[in-house]
Amino acid sequence: MGITAMIPDMTIGQLYSEADSRWGEIWDEHAARLRILLIFPRKERKMMELHGDMIEHGQPVLTIFHRPRDEASLLEDQGFDPRAASFQFVDIASPDLGPWMQQLISNEKWMRNTVDVMSVPFSMGLPTQRSFETEQVICFRHPSLPSIERYY
Repeated sequence: MGITAMIPDMTIGQLYSEADSRWGEIWDEHAARLRILLIFPRKERKMMELHGDMIEHGQPVLTIFHRPRDEASLLEDQGFDPRAASFQFVDIASPDLGPWMQQLISNEKWMRNTVDVMSVPFSMGLPTQRSFETEQVICFRHPSLPSIERYY
């Protein structure tokens, strides 16, 4: 099974830049990878932090949790209560996606859709705001939560 290591205060980009030194021979810089978004009830976060321990995967899986704060109203505008959910971005090797999601889809009936990950509109006037190109990602969500079209 996998091994989970919690590395605080890092971005996926920082983990990528340190991947060779952190994971050495088990890191394949040429492996096809994709980024997905998982949305699940907030009370399930601890289980999802340990999900990698229960799954056999060939490459390191990089994940970060994001908590909407000032931009939470943009999710509420879509009929979604951001306080009820945890949001986890997962960067995973393509061959590992099936094993990573199998139990969640087969047993727990998670739903799949696509979500546009977008920068917060400048009209919100957030002091730490940064613009970036919209990225469409595959999203898997717990069936108790509604779908969203955009994530900020």
